[in-house]
Amino acid sequence: MISASRYALVALLTLTSRCVESQHPPRADGDICIGHCQSARPICDPATLLCVECLADTDCSANEPTCRVSDHTCIACDDGSDCESPSAARCDVGTHACRGCVDDMDCAGHSGTPECNVTTGACVACTPDSEAQRCGANSCDPSTLACTTTARGTVTRCGRCEADSECGPDHVCVTRSYQGQELGSYCLPVRPESGLCGSTVSNPAFLPFATPLVVTSTSRVQRTVCSLSSAVSCEGYRVLGNECTPPPAGTQLDACGNTTVNDGHCIVVPGGAGFTCSYACLLGNDCDSGLECSVPAGGVTKVCQQPAPMP
Repeated sequence: MISASRYALVALLTLTSRCVESQHPPRADGDICIGHCQSARPICDPATLLCVECLADTDCSANEPTCRVSDHTCIACDDGSDCESPSAARCDVGTHACRGCVDDMDCAGHSGTPECNVTTGACVACTPDSEAQRCGANSCDPSTLACTTTARGTVTRCGRCEADSECGPDHVCVTRSYQGQELGSYCLPVRPESGLCGSTVSNPAFLPFATPLVVTSTSRVQRTVCSLSSAVSCEGYRVLGNECTPPPAGTQLDACGNTTVNDGHCIVVPGGAGFTCSYACLLGNDCDSGLECSVPAGGVTKVCQQPAPMP
């Protein structure tokens, strides 16, 4: 004779095994777990004996990681705290899917990216308009919308930059190329109100930035700037006059220009007192005020150099 406790145990095992033991599909009338739960509802709820999608968050996928206990359905979110990606920080209450932000409130749970870029719907660290608030004394990189380590207003003419605000007054950050090769972004002067860039007659202080160019700066502002000639990099301009040692024949001169292009020249100082860095030129306006564009001793290319001393 089967004892009452043994009978109860057998009955419990029989009842719970109904969800998983049979290989027949669930019944259509309510999906009672008579057969094995499959497909979109793979789990048997022991309380109701119904096939459900989930009983806990661990039953859900990475794309829909939250189990809504009211109907045992996997959803992406119940509220914004469930949306961990800065690119989709807002919980759409209608679809329970994580969407792009529409205002800064949607980014409140993202301490490193507290501002909503409404154009892309992504939470970001800063924008050029908010850099003073978000980045302290530093700039906001307009390409990554992250704070940089460069203080605003500290980059001088032809210095490398990421944002317009890093440059000094009346300068913007412009991407430059040399013979078709992009070199990076540099602070260049905005064309003065006179409408002229540098020349030996007007605005000699702007020499050798004598070439007017209409550009869109890295901060996406269209301006007309005064640029160097295409024959020289900003690095070549900044080391003009530095002492140098001529490189072996057939090798590139890195000390007098950009290290990725061969734009520098190491020339004999007029008068023969050592060697100095220079760069190629076509006209006198390509050179700094007080320099001339001429072929140096032993050279074949015109470069900017001090006028030869009078005999």
